[in-house]
Amino acid sequence: MRLSAPNPAEPITRTCSAGVCHKHATPRWRDKIAVLAVNAITLIGPAQSAQPAPAPDVPGPEAALTAYQTIEPWIRSAAIPQAAAPIDLPGCTAISVTLRRGGRVVGRGTEVIGPDEPAARALRDAAAGAWIEASERIRGDNDALRGQRLRSDAAALTIDLELAGQWTPIGGESFADAGDEADPGIEGVAARVGDRLVAVFAGSMQSSNRDAAQALLAAAGALDLPPLPLKQLRDSHGLVVYRFPASRLTQITPGSAPVFLFRGGRVTPATAVTSGGLRAFSDRIAGNILRRHWPGPEHLGLMDTLRPWAGDYADPVIAAPRSQALASMALTRWALQRQSPKAPLAAVGALLEELADVQGDEAEPSAEPTSAAMTLCAINEADRAGVWNDIETPKAITRLRFRCRAAVAGAIDSADSIEPPALALVAYAAATDGTIDRSATEQVVRALFRESPAQELPALSPWLGWAELALHPAGTKLPAAIALREHRSILWRFQVPPVGAAAPDLVGAIIFTASRHPAPNWQTARALSLVATMLADPRLTSPDERLPEIVRLTRAMRFLMELTIDETDAALVPMPAATATGAVRMSLSDQRAPLDAAAMTLLTVCETIRAIDTVEADR
Repeated sequence: MRLSAPNPAEPITRTCSAGVCHKHATPRWRDKIAVLAVNAITLIGPAQSAQPAPAPDVPGPEAALTAYQTIEPWIRSAAIPQAAAPIDLPGCTAISVTLRRGGRVVGRGTEVIGPDEPAARALRDAAAGAWIEASERIRGDNDALRGQRLRSDAAALTIDLELAGQWTPIGGESFADAGDEADPGIEGVAARVGDRLVAVFAGSMQSSNRDAAQALLAAAGALDLPPLPLKQLRDSHGLVVYRFPASRLTQITPGSAPVFLFRGGRVTPATAVTSGGLRAFSDRIAGNILRRHWPGPEHLGLMDTLRPWAGDYADPVIAAPRSQALASMALTRWALQRQSPKAPLAAVGALLEELADVQGDEAEPSAEPTSAAMTLCAINEADRAGVWNDIETPKAITRLRFRCRAAVAGAIDSADSIEPPALALVAYAAATDGTIDRSATEQVVRALFRESPAQELPALSPWLGWAELALHPAGTKLPAAIALREHRSILWRFQVPPVGAAAPDLVGAIIFTASRHPAPNWQTARALSLVATMLADPRLTSPDERLPEIVRLTRAMRFLMELTIDETDAALVPMPAATATGAVRMSLSDQRAPLDAAAMTLLTVCETIRAIDTVEADR
């Protein structure tokens, strides 16, 4: 079904900003908006060939390129024509043009194509709306040189074009229910009351990190509706809501050839997951973690959640001790896989010293069990890697390790009072430390495996599995081998295969929910890091199992690459590309990028590289 749009012959007033298109027409528009275009298909005789082809669900690549090639000269010349030449955009129902400078949105115009309205007019009006908004941001007097300044500024802009396809009414008694019907990052949403329509494209939602429910709320607000539940607005104000897909074409750098985007990015191909590709991937993530270092003179360590769409970090800016310790541990493993590990290991040492230097209202790393356990793991790994080989271990590090050991030992003794996910990390820290009661740690690990069904093990990963392997090294019997194998089997059962995937960017993801539009997130990495370790252990992966396991694991690495901000994603955010690139997002529809996501993904990639190298060496 396709929503009819307003007729250009009818007077329309528009207010377009921040990706919201608000159209108002005379009362005749009220009748037309409700009309759904249905292509009659006649099955008898010659009349069949005379019927027009059905409109596509979404405008195709050719239409998008044609539209882009039409508007680019207008933008570059800083002159939008009064009238545009006719253009054929089959299936296009609305158009959004976004202009960026340095990744920051400086102009956006959105137009709905009315019934019998030529697409050229809507395209021209969308481009004009974006250019007018952008040109108003150009500083300078309206003098003889303004035209030159406009053309110079236009050359520095990138163009983002979205063409909407078929409009589908959506139900639901709440905005959350209605929003769930829209495919995140792919479909835009719209709201209508009588003769007024507000449309929000997926690109606009991405640039503000809003979901469909939030966009529908904003659309209802733009229609001057009161803050009432959706059902009430339907009943009392006649509100109708829609979803629509769109083709999207954007420039990465000013003047470059445009690229097609899917869910706001480029789909990572399976061919990117090679040995060299994985090492380059780990370098990007590690670089992002290191660039999160607090820039001020205070010894605060690493910043936490990057908000790429806003160009800043969320509050609290500084990461918690547990997260900083996890990042330090991941950086240590990454450094050991590099040809020249000395410099990155020195950076790890500096980070841990800052973690030990507790100032003001900073949290004490040993104050609670998971923070103490993670910090102990990070210090011990750094020590084993030789971070302090050439110097005496700083006294602050020694004192912090002593406090964390005491906290972890105490947690082992009071295991019954600690939740399983936290206890799994505590057990891993105890198992790898070498000074904490091994027998008590073994009892904790056995109890966790006994009381946690295989389907619950992802919540305890990788720590419980790693604790088991630390307590029972190579060449010894592995008590939890069956449970770990079952855990891996369950994990792969929920992996998205390359054939029949709902969307190409989801291939390799682990999806445990049966929601209409699943949004697998970075937590996938936690379970995968243990699976990677299992690949290199002959007790858990026999020689004839290795190849299928590598295929599944590398497919999962492709999804983690998809979650990570690359050059294309970085070009669409208002911050230096070097700052954003390598950050790992919460999910494909949630642009927040916490330090934990980057650190755990780096650990997983490093474990995958180590496991594949081990398998290759055994051949």
